[in-house]
Amino acid sequence: MIQRLSIGVIIHDQTGQDGRKATHLVTAETCMGDLVNLRTERKRAKRVQAEQAAASNRLVHGRSKAERALEQAKHEKSGRSLDQHRIQRGDGQ
Repeated sequence: MIQRLSIGVIIHDQTGQDGRKATHLVTAETCMGDLVNLRTERKRAKRVQAEQAAASNRLVHGRSKAERALEQAKHEKSGRSLDQHRIQRGDGQ
């Protein structure tokens, strides 16, 4: 026998070999899990995946600011050194 109440459902059933009746109160809290907004969860999963991809790309392709500055300084110095060793001709070249 099932009785419906505003707080849940009462289930009366016969259990066991002795024939005793058992009563169970089943509420929404005991039957259901937490509600989850699927759109929010999809967005969260997409952000986590994007962050993981960005982290792996930083490991593969990334250089620190100091490394980039050092590379730029070396490039500028080699350009100046090459210009200093250039032979000047009289015709403007």
